[in-house]
Amino acid sequence: MATSFIEFSENGFWENDSITEISLSYLLLVSEQMESTPEWFLEYKEFLRTISLGYFPSYIHFNFEDWLISRDRIDFFINLIDNTLKYLEKKDSEIPQEEINLFVKNSKLQMIWRKDVDKMLFVNFLEKLRELIINKS
Repeated sequence: MATSFIEFSENGFWENDSITEISLSYLLLVSEQMESTPEWFLEYKEFLRTISLGYFPSYIHFNFEDWLISRDRIDFFINLIDNTLKYLEKKDSEIPQEEINLFVKNSKLQMIWRKDVDKMLFVNFLEKLRELIINKS
């Protein structure tokens, strides 16, 4: 399984690409439910969607240095992570494979999930991502 170093200003952590991609898919799903999003995020969202599709095995990079360039942007993104964590908290401890596989758009590039998945895999990723951003800002 491919892993990528998720970084922001030379700090970061290693994560399985499939966990990163599905976590991003949940983040994007939650962003669609928000009443309003800043203009800059509409473009960044398309960049994140591309990352979530499996095109960058072992080289997932969020380009935070280019996008999270102000306190408002950082606060928005942290809030989005928090809302995604709340969304996942409402789910059962095991997320059905059928739900996870709805995010898989290209089975040649992305892993097909063969069993239900512990939601803590995604929660833990999002919590690490949140801490990475907070510690940078």
